Amino acid sequence: MILRLFMFGMMAIGLAGLGVFGWRAVHPPAPPPQVAAAAPKAVPVMINIIVASRDLLPGSFLRPDDLSTAAFAATAAPPDAMRDTPAERAKLVGALIRRVIPHESVLDPAQLLLTGDHGFLAAILAPGMRAFTISQDQILSNAGLIWPGDRLDLILTQQMPTTTPPERQISAETVLTGLRVLAIDRQLVQPPPPDDKSPGNNGPAAPAAVTVEVSPVDAERLAVALRLGKVAFAVRSATPGVADSAPSPMPAQAPAPGSTTWAGAVMHSLNGLQPPPVVSVHVFEGDGDKEYKF
Repeated sequence: MILRLFMFGMMAIGLAGLGVFGWRAVHPPAPPPQVAAAAPKAVPVMINIIVASRDLLPGSFLRPDDLSTAAFAATAAPPDAMRDTPAERAKLVGALIRRVIPHESVLDPAQLLLTGDHGFLAAILAPGMRAFTISQDQILSNAGLIWPGDRLDLILTQQMPTTTPPERQISAETVLTGLRVLAIDRQLVQPPPPDDKSPGNNGPAAPAAVTVEVSPVDAERLAVALRLGKVAFAVRSATPGVADSAPSPMPAQAPAPGSTTWAGAVMHSLNGLQPPPVVSVHVFEGDGDKEYKF
């Protein structure tokens, strides 16, 4: 009797297990909850901004080697920053620096006076000085190697009338010394050397105009000199020597009188030339004759 009860109990437990197994097969467990994937981190957009390559002092001109570049996130760049492009760099070269710009600082247009801005030329003149432009057709010598910032002596050359003795037909006279070059054409700094190194590239061409800084009185002297003849330039040394009549940092001034050089002092064969001999020709006309002298 006990054995039968035991067998019935085991059969009941087996049927219950089969029922549970069948129910689990028909009703599978719910899948575990999915964890949301983290959104990819946004990569900031970087742009190149023009910065100062060194400490820049007010009153100086911006040169190509004063400019460098730095990478900024587009959202973090200053609002007035200029992107580093060839066009922006070309626009900045020659600009007048208004105040101190520390090394690696972003260049702000408010810190600069660009060459095309109103009043730029007046801003670079020393107090009381004037800007005078000499055109190419008034320049005797090739000024292709003169750059802004150079100091020049201005030499007036004149061609005298043919009735003047040969040794006095051409003269040269230094009329102004220590002129500061402000601009060559529209350039206010020396440009970088050209990349073209081919044999046909002979360097910079003669400028169309040279602008110099003069005093009001020297501006009048220069205007008269350009009416009398053509001018030539002599570049002064950056280090004044004993032979200089005026140190290069000094304003332009008229040299001492008596410095005229005549053609006879250069070409000594012109000195002591005798007048050509007189040639007489007799012309006979009928009963009379006439003498013509040449």
